[in-house]
Amino acid sequence: MIRYKQKYLLNAGLDSISFELNESGTIRGRYGSGCVEGILNSSRLIGTYRNEKRSIEGLIEITFHEGGFNAKWKQGLEPGPMRGKWTGVLNDSKNNPME
Repeated sequence: MIRYKQKYLLNAGLDSISFELNESGTIRGRYGSGCVEGILNSSRLIGTYRNEKRSIEGLIEITFHEGGFNAKWKQGLEPGPMRGKWTGVLNDSKNNPME
């Protein structure tokens, strides 16, 4: 299940993302060089991403679980296979005992 306003560590802790529920009912996540926005259906967020640093955008699907999430993405907004992978780990003491 998604946890709002809590950090999920990305890329082995080199970056992080946190998610918020907008008034419109969409979910928005911000990370170092961009954002993710979409609609949550049960534990799956389906939407788009924008990487401002690289000036690219694409489709993304994020599936949340208790300790974080797994995501698939593709560059470009046209339908097609999602080949990129992204993993987020919830940044809390239960999942990161070293902190």
